[in-house]
Amino acid sequence: MASRIQHKHGRSASSRTEEILVGSMSSLLVMSILWPRYAREEFLEAGRAALKTVSQLVSAHVQASIDPATVHSETKEIHYAFDQQLSVLRNLQRAGARESTFFSARLSNYNAFLVSLTNLFRAGLDLSRYRVEQRFLDHMRHEAESLQAAISDEFDILTTSHPPGEKLRSGRLNEAFAALQEKVNETRDEGVLMAAPLQTAIAFAGYFGAIRSVCDELNNIRSAMEGLPRLGQPLPQAKPHWDFLPTIDWFWVKVGIKGGLAAVVAVLLLNWINPPGPAVIPPMAWMLTIFGRSFLRLGETGDLRAFQNASLKALAVVGCVPLVILTCHF
Repeated sequence: MASRIQHKHGRSASSRTEEILVGSMSSLLVMSILWPRYAREEFLEAGRAALKTVSQLVSAHVQASIDPATVHSETKEIHYAFDQQLSVLRNLQRAGARESTFFSARLSNYNAFLVSLTNLFRAGLDLSRYRVEQRFLDHMRHEAESLQAAISDEFDILTTSHPPGEKLRSGRLNEAFAALQEKVNETRDEGVLMAAPLQTAIAFAGYFGAIRSVCDELNNIRSAMEGLPRLGQPLPQAKPHWDFLPTIDWFWVKVGIKGGLAAVVAVLLLNWINPPGPAVIPPMAWMLTIFGRSFLRLGETGDLRAFQNASLKALAVVGCVPLVILTCHF
């Protein structure tokens, strides 16, 4: 009876093993030969879709900054759509890094694209905070409208699908921004910004800074998209990994340790000596340890003046001691 049970369990175990092998082979056959999936191309398509959403936001706010009569009320919908698309891109990045060696070999390139895409969206949101007054637009309307058209054209280039191995066509974004920057410099030299109220000048500076960020991030995205791996193409050059971990400055570590030790020693002395005004002594010991130096700079006057002042004050205190003693005695 026991041998029959063992034989039955052995057959069931071998059957399960055969089922797992057949299922794995069928999955590999379908996913690799009959209907393969390429995370590289899917990521690029999802990135273009996210760029189209960002282009709606940026174009609307650039138009509103030039023409205040234009009102855009779909910012929340765009924000919600972009959050979903960014989540899809991050999921594709994690899945592609686990499933594809080509994808994981250039993971830093995908990180650079996601960082630039997120920064571009934030720059578009910053544009909604500023409105340029009419007198500034009268000086640079032509350049601002030309830059708006160049930004729209750049978005069209980046969101248009192109086959692997084909380079992105060049745009006129940098030339249009250079023309606007030159016009802004001329306006500043003419004294228009100096004559404007402070809040008006701050709003214009914020608008110009946001426009600069949009142009910089569009250039970064173009570079990042050209560095993404494509199907059937050799791997592009890897971008350097960013080091987000701060380096430890051991000088300030030593300063902190010395300051803590000075405060502890001051507390111990207070418990031993019990002088008047004990609450001031530990903070003063800590401050003198943190901000003081144990040496004098020879040949300069900064430390010499501090040393002279400390000596004079010490002599003045010494002179006051007999007066205090006489006053208390009589």
